Amino acid sequence: MGGLGNQLFQYAMGRSLAVKKGVPLVLDARKVLLKGAHTGLAIDAFNICAEVVDSASGETFPAWKWKLSRALRQHVRPMLGYYHETEFGYDAKVGNQPAEMCYSGFWQSYKYIDPTPNLLSELSLKYPFTQQQLDIVAQMSATNSVAIHVRRGDYLNDPKSLAKHGVCSLGYYRDAIAKIKEKVINPNFYIFSDDPNWVRDNLDIGGAVFISDFGFSPEVDLTLISKCKHQIIANSSFS
Repeated sequence: MGGLGNQLFQYAMGRSLAVKKGVPLVLDARKVLLKGAHTGLAIDAFNICAEVVDSASGETFPAWKWKLSRALRQHVRPMLGYYHETEFGYDAKVGNQPAEMCYSGFWQSYKYIDPTPNLLSELSLKYPFTQQQLDIVAQMSATNSVAIHVRRGDYLNDPKSLAKHGVCSLGYYRDAIAKIKEKVINPNFYIFSDDPNWVRDNLDIGGAVFISDFGFSPEVDLTLISKCKHQIIANSSFS
């Protein structure tokens, strides 16, 4: 399932499809727990309408079926009850599959998602903000708040991720900050990063608030990012 950003895309796609087909949604968390995604399983912190399974999903979707169907996904789809994503972008065949199907992929196209009021309410946190978090939201609302997301840790620590995704350069962030200062009056910067020391050492942002220092959960961080009026994003579905 990936980290929280990917989990939100996957839930929105799966929930929209389940509603259209009139069937319940089941989220298979086995891969998240096995691979230890950087945010862990975070989607269940939201008011989702789905069952989350973290062990073998009965005999219908055992791990060997996933592995075999994934290996042959470029040649045969669906296979053994699995429908695998083969490339980024919208796949019009997704909606034509049987109701009892396990979808494996990231599904990052808005065309999969039906933004109904129910879906929007389901993607709200189960628990209320603490007073500290509410105070931060109030500050963000009262100023020209700018969220800066810097993702480095898991990309740098995993050679495959680094080769595939890379990291946003120092020049990118410096140019983006300069552009914000040019366009926004008295911007207040809020830093969200897995490498806050790198940010402090390399970006000159006087008075910035390092949200990362508070140790909030990924779902709280993401919600706080959404409360800012402006964004400097990373190459990450999280931002």
